[in-house]
Amino acid sequence: MPADGEEVISEGEKTMVGMKSRFLRISTTFYAPNQAAQHKAKMDRLDKEKMRSAGGDRSQSGMGSQKDPASAHDGRSEFGTKDYMPLVPEQWKEKLKEFQKIYIVKFPRIWQSLFYLLKFKEKKEICERDTNKLCWKKTKAFLKDDEIFQKMTEYWPFGSKDDRYLEYEKLKFIKSNLEKISDEEVNDYSVALGKLFQWIKLAIDTRIEDIKLRRKEKTKLR
Repeated sequence: MPADGEEVISEGEKTMVGMKSRFLRISTTFYAPNQAAQHKAKMDRLDKEKMRSAGGDRSQSGMGSQKDPASAHDGRSEFGTKDYMPLVPEQWKEKLKEFQKIYIVKFPRIWQSLFYLLKFKEKKEICERDTNKLCWKKTKAFLKDDEIFQKMTEYWPFGSKDDRYLEYEKLKFIKSNLEKISDEEVNDYSVALGKLFQWIKLAIDTRIEDIKLRRKEKTKLR
């Protein structure tokens, strides 16, 4: 029970706080340069401490190894299962950028939906002429830098929006664009792409839930 003078927080507001926290945490696995640098420094420090405790620095010997700190987090926990996975800053960014080397890609609608959701590029810039069919050659060119991943962290599915949306940028269209895609099939193809797919769905579901909660709060105030 709130103390005297404290504002009562509604259940809707509590839900919103949890949603925002979760969305922010997951978004950092795609783009968070400062946090990624801090994590790398921490892992490097731990590696050095382990080497010292093992009897010296063996990084240059045949017994030593130079591992990417994020390489251990490939979608499985330390116990070899997918039940738990620690969130590492930018752990999926480089794996997703590697898709620019691929000539033919599976599940192109995941990439297409990401671009539409973020209003990153217009349809004509990533699709075949006068169609909604993704042109991967055009699309993968935008993976050369970090801009698309930065846009992901800038996307905020909360609060009212004044932007104008083209038909294919609306949630209803994007959601239907992903309907027939299976999580299991995507994860079997690429864990990183599976995480991107989950982020897109989380962004859509969070946005829809936010709209519902705000409408509910407005109804209470009438």
